[in-house]
Amino acid sequence: MKGRDERGLRKQEETMKLITRFELVAKNKDELRGLLSVAFNKLARSEFGTNQHKNALTSIENIKNEITYRLSVS
Repeated sequence: MKGRDERGLRKQEETMKLITRFELVAKNKDELRGLLSVAFNKLARSEFGTNQHKNALTSIENIKNEITYRLSVS
């Protein structure tokens, strides 16, 4: 499928970067929820067994763990 400029549609970023617990410490609750949404959508669009799929799953787990930790200390 081609866009107006005849170069074709831009490829959406395919790779899901692993989000570590270290990165999550500096995020606020709204940012964590936003990242969780992004990671979930990346997971839904990825093929099972790929690095993108594994990174999305691990990122979701890390985000959920960070949210749970913050709830337990507040």
